[in-house]
Amino acid sequence: MSILSSVVDIYQLFLKTGEALTVTTLVNELGMPKSSASRLLKQMADYGFLEREPDAPVYRPGMMILKLAHKVRSLHPLSDLMLTSLNELSKVTSFTSYVSVIDRDKVRVVHARMGTHMLQVVTQPGTLLPVTVTSTGRVLLSRAKPEVQQHFLSQNLEMHDWLEQELNTIKMQGWASSVNESVPGVASVSCAIYDPAQDDSFALCLSLPVMQVTEDLIQQLARLICQHASQIGCTVGDPYWLNRRDSALTDKPTPY
Repeated sequence: MSILSSVVDIYQLFLKTGEALTVTTLVNELGMPKSSASRLLKQMADYGFLEREPDAPVYRPGMMILKLAHKVRSLHPLSDLMLTSLNELSKVTSFTSYVSVIDRDKVRVVHARMGTHMLQVVTQPGTLLPVTVTSTGRVLLSRAKPEVQQHFLSQNLEMHDWLEQELNTIKMQGWASSVNESVPGVASVSCAIYDPAQDDSFALCLSLPVMQVTEDLIQQLARLICQHASQIGCTVGDPYWLNRRDSALTDKPTPY
């Protein structure tokens, strides 16, 4: 195993656990020999890749990595990243793509990009849609704070159990879909991204006519939009996508 691969393993372990690292952690979690773990942690601290606590052999990411993360974040504002994704999603799939946010008790469409398919589904920016019966609304709600989720659950008692189960499923799989719900004849697939800098979540969405929907197509669109959400989420520091990085980025969507 090369030193670089060991360094990557150490950072991935920190991203996975969010806890400070010790020699024992590397021995137990990565199977490193104790002497190698101790030497590597010390070397990474010497070069600024890790920072050691003054009174204990406990390590965290060093200032060099934190400064680099901040610089990358400033070079790639979330709005630019999302607009780039909209352009790419619509170009690759030929369907209309959107960015949306929760605005009080509704979902507001913020940006839209037209696809090239002869049949287009278009919702204009500024449009307000229901939260619980749209894929964008549910995927944003699945990432919302517990008190926000409880507010919507309490406002929809007739669908409380179904909605609660749906939110759990969305959080587990990373995406939401909708077919013939708030807008008849329209289907959509959505992913959410949380931006720690703004303490807010944004949804990427692809919409298409119901007549074109198949289960296989929904799965393809879900894999594709999850890849975009993962790339953006990892860039802005979304813990959800950082934890799912390996699986999200290695899934290969079927070509269109």
